[in-house]
Formats: sequence, C-alpha cells, structure tokens
Amino acid sequence: MSAQQILDTEQEAAYEADYNVVVSAGAGSGKTTVLSHRYVRLIQNKKLPVDAILTLTFTRKAAAEMFSRIHQELSKHKDPWVRQQLERFNTARIDTLDSFCASIVRGSCQNYGIPPNFTIDEGRLKNLAEQTALEFLMEHQTEPVLQELVATFSFDIIVKDFFADFCQHQLPIVQVPSYKDFARKQVDEFLSRINARLARLSAICSAGASLDTSTKHKTLLEIKAIFSNYQNCPRAYPEQEQEYDYLINLCKDITAIRKPSKVTPGTEMARAKELFSEGKDICVELTPLLVFYNKRGYIERIGELLDELAQRFNRNKRNEGLLSFGDLIDLAVDILKTSLPLRTYYKQQIRAIMIDEFQDNNEKQKDLLYLLAEAEYEASHGIPSPEQLAPDKLFFVGDEKQSIYRFRGADVSVFKRLSEELSHQFNPQHHCQLSISTNYRSEPELIDFFNQLFPGIFGTPSEPYEAAYTQARATPKRERSGTIPVELFINTTQLDEEISQEETSNEQTEPSQYCSPSETEAIAVAQRIIQGIEKKEFQFSDVALLFRTTTHQSVYERVFRTVGIPFVSADPRGLFVDAPANDIYAFLQLVVSPQDTNAYATVLRSPFVNISDHTFLKLMLQLKDNLWYEPFSELSEDFWTAEYVSDRDRYNLGAELYDTLLHMADIKGIAELVAWLWYESGYRTSLLQDSDMAATLGHFDLLYDMALKADQRHLTLAAFLDELAPLIGNPEKVEGDETDTRADAVIFMTIHKSKGLQFPVVIVPQAGSEGQSFRNDKPYFYSTTFGPVISWKPYSKHQKDKLANPLFEELRETENRQNLAELKRLFYVALTRAEQKVIIAGNKKINQDKIDETRSLYNGNLSDLQATLFATPKPDKKKQSFLELISLGIDQVSQTLYTLQSIQPLTIAERGKELARLKERAKKRAGLSDEALQLQQALSSEKSFYNQPAISIPRYAPRITSPTIMEETYQKARSTNISEEGALPLPTLTVDHLIASSKNDLETLFGTLCHTIIQHTLEGKGMEPPRELLAEFKTIELSKEHQKLFIEEAQNLAQQFLKTEYGKAAFNAKPKLRTEYSFLLPLQNSDQRPILVKGSIDLIYETENHCVIIDFKTDKTLQPEIHRIQLECYHRAGKAFSDKPVKTLLVYLRSMNTIEIKPILSDAKLYSIAQGATDAT
Repeated sequence: MSAQQILDTEQEAAYEADYNVVVSAGAGSGKTTVLSHRYVRLIQNKKLPVDAILTLTFTRKAAAEMFSRIHQELSKHKDPWVRQQLERFNTARIDTLDSFCASIVRGSCQNYGIPPNFTIDEGRLKNLAEQTALEFLMEHQTEPVLQELVATFSFDIIVKDFFADFCQHQLPIVQVPSYKDFARKQVDEFLSRINARLARLSAICSAGASLDTSTKHKTLLEIKAIFSNYQNCPRAYPEQEQEYDYLINLCKDITAIRKPSKVTPGTEMARAKELFSEGKDICVELTPLLVFYNKRGYIERIGELLDELAQRFNRNKRNEGLLSFGDLIDLAVDILKTSLPLRTYYKQQIRAIMIDEFQDNNEKQKDLLYLLAEAEYEASHGIPSPEQLAPDKLFFVGDEKQSIYRFRGADVSVFKRLSEELSHQFNPQHHCQLSISTNYRSEPELIDFFNQLFPGIFGTPSEPYEAAYTQARATPKRERSGTIPVELFINTTQLDEEISQEETSNEQTEPSQYCSPSETEAIAVAQRIIQGIEKKEFQFSDVALLFRTTTHQSVYERVFRTVGIPFVSADPRGLFVDAPANDIYAFLQLVVSPQDTNAYATVLRSPFVNISDHTFLKLMLQLKDNLWYEPFSELSEDFWTAEYVSDRDRYNLGAELYDTLLHMADIKGIAELVAWLWYESGYRTSLLQDSDMAATLGHFDLLYDMALKADQRHLTLAAFLDELAPLIGNPEKVEGDETDTRADAVIFMTIHKSKGLQFPVVIVPQAGSEGQSFRNDKPYFYSTTFGPVISWKPYSKHQKDKLANPLFEELRETENRQNLAELKRLFYVALTRAEQKVIIAGNKKINQDKIDETRSLYNGNLSDLQATLFATPKPDKKKQSFLELISLGIDQVSQTLYTLQSIQPLTIAERGKELARLKERAKKRAGLSDEALQLQQALSSEKSFYNQPAISIPRYAPRITSPTIMEETYQKARSTNISEEGALPLPTLTVDHLIASSKNDLETLFGTLCHTIIQHTLEGKGMEPPRELLAEFKTIELSKEHQKLFIEEAQNLAQQFLKTEYGKAAFNAKPKLRTEYSFLLPLQNSDQRPILVKGSIDLIYETENHCVIIDFKTDKTLQPEIHRIQLECYHRAGKAFSDKPVKTLLVYLRSMNTIEIKPILSDAKLYSIAQGATDAT
C-alpha cells in the first residue's frame, strides 16, 4: 500500500511538502507516521542517502521509536537504492538534539580548551559547582557584601543556592556576559525609577502643604502636617547620605496615615484624600527602590565577584572535561557561527532536516537549525535570516498546545513565530504552516468533549506564550461507542491540603476527625477502578494515573497497596518510606556502624531475621546498658525460652548473613552488596509471599540503580549511606526509568512523562491542587535583562517584614501569567493521552455566596455540586487548579458527554472498614477468589513454561577483539619468530624467586601492582595498593611477609619511574592525564564490517607538543617487537584523546628503559590481524 493510500489529505500535504514548512500536529494525529513516510520519500524519490537526512527528536525514547519506524518502512520497499540505504542505515542521523550537538562539539572543542572526551554529567557538575563556590567564598570571606549575605541567609545557602546555582544553571561557557555591566544596569534602573517617582511625589507634597485646613478637620490637619514636613522633597535623588534617611522617613510617615473614609466630593478633604492615596501608592513603590539603590556599592561589587567566579568555574569545567546540556547547544551554535568551513561541511552533508516536537525547543536551538539550513551560497556572520535559508531543508513538526517544558528552557513563542518567519521566503504560493487535525487516538465522544471544553479554557491568545486551541476531528472510520467518555469526581466539603495549609499557616488547628482530602480522593479513585474491573470496563493495565506533581502520590501508593490494586510507578514516592529500602539500608548501615541500635533493631524485625516481639524486646533491653555490643553476638542458653525456640534459628541465620555481608563489604562493590541482600538472603522471596508487599518489588531496580551510580562515582559504602540517610523515611520522589507497561497493573506517572504515550483510561488525580505560585527561595534570581539580581531582605524572619525586590516583583507577574498558560497546555496533554475514558478527581470548596452567584448566572437551574463545578476563578487569580480551568469551558460542554459525582468525606473511624471492603472486592475481581486467581496464574505459568518453543541462537562471527589477542595472533602467524637469543636480559628483582616458585600467575599480578601504584600516585591517592589487589594476595594465600616484599618492590619501581623525564612530565600533566584509559577502536576495511578493538592504556597524557602513551612492562627481557600490535592500536586510539602528535612508549620498569614504538603497519594490515583474532576466538 502506498503512502498516499495510508495518509489522510492533511497528512499527505505535509508528506509532499518540498519547501521549508511548519506542521502543526495535534494530539494523536499520526505525526510519527508522517515523518517516517516522508523520510522514505526523500530516499526513494529525492535519492538522498540516509546520512544526508537529519532527523531530530526531543527524547532518546522518541529517537529510538523513530529509528525503528523508519527502518520498518524502508524494509517494505524493494527499490535497489532504498535497499542499499537500508544496508547503510547504521549511518542514519536520527538522534536527539543534544546528541547531535555533542557530535558537533567533539570535533572542535579543543579550540575552546575542552578535551574531546568530555562528559555530560549533571551530578558531577553540581559537585564541581559547589566545590568551586565553597573555595571562592572562603577566599573572599572578608568581603563586606559577602559577610552581609551570609548573615542574612546562611553560609551554606550562599554556597549552594547562590554561587553554585549560578555556576551550574545560569553561567554560559561561551559568550559570557559582563556581570559587572549587568550590576551597573540594575543600579541605573533603580535610580531611573526613583527619580520618576520622586518627581511626582515632590509635586504631591507641595500641593498637600497648601491644603486649606480652615475646617479644622482632624484628619485633614494630619495630612497637611505630614505634607508640610516634606514640602521640600527633592524632585531627583540627591547623592548625600543623609537624604536617604529623609526619603525613607517620608515614605514611612505617609504610609502610616490612616486613609480617610467617606468624603464629600469637591471638598478640600476629597482633594486631600486624592493626594494622600496617590502619594501612598508612590511611597509603597519607592521604599524598596530606595533600599535597593542604597546597596548600589554592594550590587556593583557582586557583579565584579561574579565575573571572577565565572572565569574560575568555566576554567574548572574545561580542566575536568565536564559540560552541561546547555553548554552543548551554546558551543554548537558558536562553533557553526565562527567556523565557516565546518558550517559549509554540514550544509553540504545535510540536505534535509526534520524536527519533531519543536514546540519544546527555544531560540538557541532554532538558531542552530538555521545555521545548518543556510543556503550554500550564503555565509552570514551571525545567525542567518529566514531569507538566507535554503528553500527546501527545514520540516518542523510540533503543537503549541503541547508545549509543557518551560522548566527546561522551552519557549512556545519560538514555534508560534516560525511560520511567519518562513513566510518571508521565496514562493508566496507555499503554505508555510500546515495543520494535521484528525485525532486517531481518542474515541469520537472524547474528541467532542475536547472541542467543546478547550476553547473556553484557552480563550483568545493575547500574548506570544499563549496557545490557541484548534478543533480536532475524529476519524470517520471510527464508530461512536455510545458511552459517556468523561467522569468528574469532586470533594466539595474539603479544601486541597496545599490551599488549606496556606490559609491556616499561622493558626493552631485541631486534629481533624476526617481523613485527609488526598486520602479520601485516593480511596474514591480506588473504588472506581475496582468497579471498572468488576464490570469488565477495563483491565488494570488499561489505566494510567497522570499526576500534575508527585507531592501526594505516596498517598495513592499507600491506598492502592492496602486494597490490593497492582501498580507500577515511573517516579515512586514510597521508595524510602516502604520496607525494602529501609531494611537494606539498615543492614548496610549495621556493617558500617555496628553500634547503630536503630539499624540493628530494624534488621532484627525485618524479613532478614524476623524474630518475635518477645525476643526482640528482651534483646533490646539486654543491649540497653551495653554501648559496645557486637551485633549477633552469641547469647547464653538461658536467654532462649521454649515458647520462642524458632527465634534461636532465625537469630543464628541472621548472624550468618551479617558475617557474610561483613566479609563482602571489604571486597565487593555497593551494587553487588545490594543485589546479594535482595536475592541471596531470601528477601525478595519473602516479599513474593506477602501480597501486600508485592507492589514494592520494583523498588529494588531503583535502589540498585542508585548503588551502581555510587560505584561509578567510586563512593565508599559509608559515603553512599550518608547520601541515603536524609532520604530514609521521607516520601521523596525518585527519578525512575521507563515504566514497565507489560505488567497487569495501573500506571503512575507525571503528565510530563506521559508525553507521547496513550492509555485506554486516563485518571487525572489531585485536580483541585493549585500548585505553588512563582516565588524565589534563593538569595538571587536571574533576569534576562538585568542578569543575577540579589534578593536583599532585612534580618527579620516575619513574612510581613520581608522586602521584595522590585525587579523580581515584575518578573513574578510575568512568570505567573506564563505558568497559567502552560498549566492550560499541561491539562490538554493530560486529557488527550486518553483513548476511551477520562476520569478527573479533586477538591473544590467554595462559599455559599459564590454558589448562589454562579447559580444565578444559569437561571437557578444548577445544584450545589454543579454550581461548584461551574464557578469560575477571579480573572486575576495567580494560582489555579485543573478544576478551575474546567470551569472556564464546562458550560459549553453537552451534559451527555460527562457525569458529575461528589466525593464524600471519610472519617478516620470509617477508613479501616472501607479499605477492608475494597480489598475484599479487589480479591474477587473478575469473579475469582484470591486463592482461585493465584491457582489459575500458577497453572497458566506452569503450562506456558513447559510449552515454550526451543530457542535457536544464530551464530555470528565475533566483531570485537583486544590488542592482546591480536598480538598473540600476529606473533603466531609470523614466518620467523623473534629469537630468544636477540632478547636483552633485564635486571633481576627481589621477588623473582617467589614468582618462579609459585604455581599462581604472580608475574601478571606483580605487573598490575606496579602500574596501579603508579596510577594512584599520579592521581594523588598515595602509594598504598588498593584493597582489591590485597584481597587477591589473600586469595592465593601469599604470606604477609611476601606481600610486604611485593609491595615494597613495586613502590620502589614506581618511585624510580616518577623520577624519570616522562614520570615528571606525567605528574605535571594534570588534568590532561588519564590512567587505565579505556577505548574502543573501530578498524575499517573498504566494504567489510568494522571490527572493534577494546583495550585499556596504562597511562596517557598531553605535553605541550605531544600526546604521550606509556605501556608499563615488568618483562625479564627487553623485546619491544613482541608488543608491537598493542602499541599500534594504542597509537591509533590516542588520536581520539588528543589532536597533538602521538608518541607511544614502552617503559621497562626493571631497567627504566624507554622504547618508542612508531607505527609501521597499514590500517588494512591491522584490520587483517584483527580479523584473524576474531576468527581464532
């Protein structure tokens, strides 16, 4: 079937567009289908090779899906050219924007002082920022401005939330602005605003001083007296110090006057009231301006300090080879702007560009694409204008209604401007904006609901950041289901917790007899899900709960676990609250700190040991007076009672686990310890036997992932536990990987993570939550106009005494409006994930006056529940909930498309009974008892296990080898072996007789010991051997005396090397030095498949003129040629480390002979040797 037969009319117009175009594709419109078919058309009709088409997506998951879809489409074609491109599909440029930027940057980063093997590691970057900030603050601790900031906030806050935050999130690595100039701009702005207000205030004071007080009205006399005192108010800010106090007192005195109440129009009192009101408003604005301008010396000094800090942090980033994702795009744009040859290369290489989800990009990313799409005959000095672009390269796809990533820098206004920019180009007959409006995902009834609701929510856009709603169309081929697609559940008697906490933050409240609104809502949602399962409306795996935030997700997790609803969570909130993480943490903590009584108690009561309450209490009382007890120490016979005899066996098994773990902790990584506790100790099996805890099985993957990352960061077990300690017991969110949608379980995820996914049933919980208004908890905020602005405040902790920065107050208003616009888009994304049904649940409590007011707007035909739903928020309300958004358009929605039900408050006394009832219903879902269901599942699993087809594993020739295997292959194949007679004997060592007499491979172990000690010394870790090597000595039962001999000999050789010319050069080469440098070297040979050579270089570093590679040898004879292949591979791998000439050296530690091995073999010859090595294995 041709693409034209598959695509609808709008899709086909986008598919055939051969000019720069913006495609607005609504939710479920099949944009991935259009992109994949268009890709095939570019190959088949335009004869473009796969590496000439750049396809960019927003996430790695989307890139993988796009790669798979396009490959699948190409596979359907028999065209020889298409088949040829299919063979070359591994060279296709289908990637994320970040990954593509990295490929540009790696080729030119040396020009910016950045090594090509740089890494993107936000965790390490944060640590580097905090370390740099700490050092900087310590060096400048005598600065008066910093002393005041530390006194106002705290030392730790200034380090982490000001300096480190600025370095990590606001500081660019190229085109760094002058922060001193920014500070000067702030000061000038304050002065300009002060003078504008003083000019008017001076006139008001003069007018007020001339008021006629013949009526002797008391308030009039007071107002005139105040104005008379300040009738000489300056019209512009005087620079004399005493004038600051004069103006502050003026503002204080005017704002302190009580505003006159009722006045007669046209009287002197009315005139006084008018002057006073205007003067008071000006003084309210003037006071913070005066306070901040008075700190102008500090503000300018902060600018100078930030310039210094910026230079230092960027230098540290370069030295460490650490970049952020923001750095990648900044560098990529700067490289293409400044390097015309490289830009020309990419323009010639890339002949078509397709970008998905462009609504979540920004101006900088658009600049990058404009540079790539510049016409070949153009060579602009900056970012090309739309008129300078090639007419047929760019294909943007996006949807302004789905832009929900402002927190990552997305700017929806960029997408909205695109079509207007591109319309300035070339052929006026081309429609630079195309739309795809058919929704293939959702039921027709759901689409009707969207089309009736969202016009009222989105309204008519008046700002660039506001999206417009366009009507979606249902596919004509899809029949109507006849069901009601939307269900609304509202708790009208309780406020959302966040709103309630804000309203009662300063009041003492009595404990409520009712469950919290979140728990009440979670129970109502659980009841609706169980009802759907009972009526066979849907399965658990059909349902997704999409959270606006995960603040109250842990409540849902707890309720669902209690009633037996299976669920999986993309970002679990209960990881550190539930048993598995706590139990494993406690056991590891006991290993590190044996006298930690809390950890010991947790282990004793956990499934690891699980002793009875009686024995536990008895044991704890026994330990009470013994501060230096040893966990699981042997207890006397009379401790154990016959009634609890099984506890002795449990205790002894716990002791075995403890001893084993204690031994493993010395030689194993953290991840291996966690895995052992989970699997080998039987902990996982215990969870499988407890249906209430089965939902926590997925927690292991998250904890194991954290342990793996800790191992990669070379953390000790104690350091890892220190990081976990603040989290244990707290419902912190843990960022997880993609949710496993294969399990028959309800899915929990945020709306942001649901982007691009679809589910039969979508539940939007916490729809009454308003979230948080924009506020700044840090000591500074960043303004694109004024740079870093300090949030100065007085020392009082009372909220009413805090001083707001005028620049921040303006930013707050803009941010609140933009947040509201994005909230509307977020709600749209949430609802349009649904295929069949949407369920919305939340709290919305309004007073009776508002209910009556709303009812009157609809001729009194609404119930209280309906009036609550229809009640709209105030137009200037800064924070809004999803339910308040619904009220903006629900009156235009047909009542046949939704149902409305109330959620009744649940008392704490009733909660247990209700949860028990729901648990019983969940057990009997689909008409099966819990036992019958388990039996059926067991029989089904057994049957499927024994009926599995045999697995046939295709045999492939290995395409990976190592320098060592290649060396062996090469030496065996040589016609004349290297003669032993030509070998030059090297000096003997004191350990040679031990090596010769041992049955173990001590020679290899000694070589490893030597270069490991050299490595540790160069890295500043001292000359002591690592624990892993000492453990190997113990394994082969080498005596301590002989161990000492080996270590001393190795340390002696290491010291001798470090005194040599190359040793000193290596020591001075930091940070451009790497030890045990792993590499993957691809060897190519014409049309044959590449072979990867995987190896590790002992030492590699840069000098002023060379890249030096050293391979240490403890051979007894000097025979350089038997190591040729190793050094040939190293030489080629070194070119990826540095662009300087590579020098490969053999260093014989016995004699300190240094032999340079220059490459003499061709690439073809080396490929042939590698092929022989892979064939041999």
